[in-house]
Amino acid sequence: MSAIFSLLLLLSQYCYGAEQFTLQTKPLDIASPNNPCLYDIDADQRYEVIISGVKGDVAAYELPSLKPVWHCHIPTQGLSEPAVGDLLGTGVPILVMGSMSGKVFFYYAGSGHVLDEFDLGKAIAVAPTIVPNDSTTSPPCDGVALCDVDGGIHYLRFEDGKVREIFTIPNWIQTSANERVELGRVNLPPSVGDIDGDKSPEIIVGTALGKVVAVSVKDPKHRLVWHAPQG
Repeated sequence: MSAIFSLLLLLSQYCYGAEQFTLQTKPLDIASPNNPCLYDIDADQRYEVIISGVKGDVAAYELPSLKPVWHCHIPTQGLSEPAVGDLLGTGVPILVMGSMSGKVFFYYAGSGHVLDEFDLGKAIAVAPTIVPNDSTTSPPCDGVALCDVDGGIHYLRFEDGKVREIFTIPNWIQTSANERVELGRVNLPPSVGDIDGDKSPEIIVGTALGKVVAVSVKDPKHRLVWHAPQG
């Protein structure tokens, strides 16, 4: 009898706890959505959410209502997660996404209108990362770090209103005239930070072969490579 009472008590506590939250659901008009990006795209001191889908749909919504702000379709496959930054140095938020087609797409985050696109020449499987406040430009603006499917690191930045590739770092290091060390593929978006205190950011990636690579935005010939066990 005591066992039955204990079971009933446990069930009552479980049911009571289950009533302590509410769940709101709402359908999205995005097929196969990627991870969302939160950003105040209209300077109203509130975050909006931007969601892209691997089949090329992109939309912005108000929060928490999910009221649509804009929606567009990009004719590409394998669209990456979105990222937003001040890529023009004007304070206007710009949306950037890569794709398996090798194209990088730039849109005005507040309206969903096209700004520019860039052909990287290689498929992009991970989301871009914003490189904040690149002081090597005038005026300072955010840049974009991208990794291609082979593990190459690419840095893009707007100059004179047009996106340009500033440098590319391959996924290998030449150790001698006849030997080079493969660094491996990059499976996650790069991280960005000033790791050496020179007030200029580095782009940091981990690779599938157990390497961590840091590349200076100010001097891309300067690289740090850390080794870690694989697996």
